[in-house]
Amino acid sequence: RYTNDVIFRLISVNNQENISSVTFVNLAKTQTYGVELVGKTDITKWWNATATFNFFRTRVDGTNFSSRYANEDFGGSVRFLSNMNLPKAFNIQLSGSYSLPTVIAQGYIKPFTSVDIGLKKDFLKGKANISLGVTDIFNTMQFAIKTADTNFEQQGIRKRETRVGNLAFTYRFGQGDKDTPRKKATKANNDFKQEEGGF
Repeated sequence: RYTNDVIFRLISVNNQENISSVTFVNLAKTQTYGVELVGKTDITKWWNATATFNFFRTRVDGTNFSSRYANEDFGGSVRFLSNMNLPKAFNIQLSGSYSLPTVIAQGYIKPFTSVDIGLKKDFLKGKANISLGVTDIFNTMQFAIKTADTNFEQQGIRKRETRVGNLAFTYRFGQGDKDTPRKKATKANNDFKQEEGGF
């Protein structure tokens, strides 16, 4: 992937006045190239799992501002999705992701990880279900960044409320086939989004 005029945040520090400032600038370009592998397996008749591996190299070229803003390194991510269809119409889904450091103009974004879990129970002959889910069950998801220039080095962490529980009840009205082609396509798209994850 080749992108021109990428917007990056640049930090500058005035040591004499102890003032730091943040500006957003259009750097020359970024280049990212790599490989993605996706594997799916049926562990048993009731349990299947999908894993996605990404490995890439990113090059940030900010030499239109300064040679100091040229940076490159390898990065990647691992994502998994596990589905277990248990007796009595119970379903358990476990998903997680891990991201390697990602380079930016003045440093890198540190690795981050997250694991989600969900439990669903169908009843009324599949017309209704109740689901319980918890995101980021280990409360590990956070945005940590390290930046540096000729006269400073800075580390920062931004932590949102990511461990959240939710309880939902769903009831399907009507007699239509719940697996019509349109719904199958929507389900496939949602499954893909779950497999890909995000921060």
